[in-house]
Amino acid sequence: MKRVTIKNQRGLRSKKYSGRPTGGGGRLGIWRRLACWAVLALCLAAGCRKKEKTPDLVIVSPHPDVAQKEFAAAFSAWHQAHYGAPANIEWRDLGGGSAITKTVRSLYGNSGASSGLDIYFGGGAPEHRYLAREGCLQPIELPSELLAQIPATLNGVQQYDAKAGWYGACVSSFGILYNANLLAKANAELPEPRRLPMPRRWDDLADPRMQGQTVAAGPESSSGLACYELMFQSAGPWPVGWKRLLPFWANCQSFPDRASALPKRVHDGQALVATSIDYYAFSEIATAGPNELKFVLPEDGVIFTPDPISVLKGAPHLEMARRFVQFVLSVDGQALWCLPAGTPGGPVNKTLFRQPINRVAYEKYARQFPPQLVNIFALNSQVILDEKLQSARIPQVLPLLMKAAAIDNGANLRQAWKRIIDKGCPPELMEEFLRLPENLATEEAIYRTAAQLSQGDAQKIEEISNAWTDFFRAKYERIR
Repeated sequence: MKRVTIKNQRGLRSKKYSGRPTGGGGRLGIWRRLACWAVLALCLAAGCRKKEKTPDLVIVSPHPDVAQKEFAAAFSAWHQAHYGAPANIEWRDLGGGSAITKTVRSLYGNSGASSGLDIYFGGGAPEHRYLAREGCLQPIELPSELLAQIPATLNGVQQYDAKAGWYGACVSSFGILYNANLLAKANAELPEPRRLPMPRRWDDLADPRMQGQTVAAGPESSSGLACYELMFQSAGPWPVGWKRLLPFWANCQSFPDRASALPKRVHDGQALVATSIDYYAFSEIATAGPNELKFVLPEDGVIFTPDPISVLKGAPHLEMARRFVQFVLSVDGQALWCLPAGTPGGPVNKTLFRQPINRVAYEKYARQFPPQLVNIFALNSQVILDEKLQSARIPQVLPLLMKAAAIDNGANLRQAWKRIIDKGCPPELMEEFLRLPENLATEEAIYRTAAQLSQGDAQKIEEISNAWTDFFRAKYERIR
């Protein structure tokens, strides 16, 4: 007798069924066999169908898969210990921070009741502030003793806003990642005047010698936009920041949608230099080795900003969402960010290289930190971030400005910049190159333009965007 062993999708063995017919022969036997197999197929289909677990929590996040898995497993264990049951998290991938924000806002539509999502985890403070202003966040109650461990501000930067509903889950800095081997090789083949600068300052990225050597995140990346804002503000007044940023964009060979792609491009030798969030750089250095890749915090602008977590309005699993936020901010959750993989209490599979925000985590774990991490409470930075201006430019102005100046007119930008460099960067051409549309020429004009864009009038937004694209195209073509 032939035996057939069936395994369901969970890998559990089912009963063994005989392959011999159970009825008589002839046509009646054939029909009986067909009927038996049909019933068997239906039974197996019902028994083998994988039962989808109903999620206890739905989270949207740009954090990499490795971070999502570490937090999912640790939270489930924490929830089992504190509440007697594990927790099943469903993660939704909606792209980078800016893309997530746009999608979340659109999910509320006109009713604004619920997005069907519970938590927005990561993406940068400007994105969470924007959703708070749009009424998309749900303030929650957290233990007072836990909030006492989280700084309200750090070097002038607000780290959480309980009334608005967002909390810094960790902090990040932006810096410069470069391929040390590639730089040394390039400079060995160049005469002294043309050798590439050792990246130490944001201004080094705008150096004409860096033409075609850099790469940066595109306008869909919330972390990329936050980095550009820091480059702006650490330079001083708006025109000085623009003088730094536009040549840097002109030096870039490409603009990937996600900032997480930048370190690998530097590692692979596709680019010499990239802007990078600290933890992306540290993760790539751990793979490549510290002699091949180097990461520096720029001398002319260092600041640590929060990477928040928020509960979304109308969260289907509100209490579970509150528990998850509490876990992430607790010392137990913070250990996942900062401890080496395999350390008790830390991540299991991979070090995340993130700076925690909880003071107690520094007191408890500082001696176990990877060497790349620093004590943010001992930071001595002279840069004071204007968060009002940041909120006006991100996410309203900067994405459209970058799209018009460097994406839609990318080829024109690089050609105009090359012509300027070939002529020795004469002042009259630089003045024309750096000229801005009138509605962006001053910080006062930026506030007015941001107010127009924030109204969400699609026709007006398209009108402004098209005007900027035409402005930069015509300007670049005039540079000869």
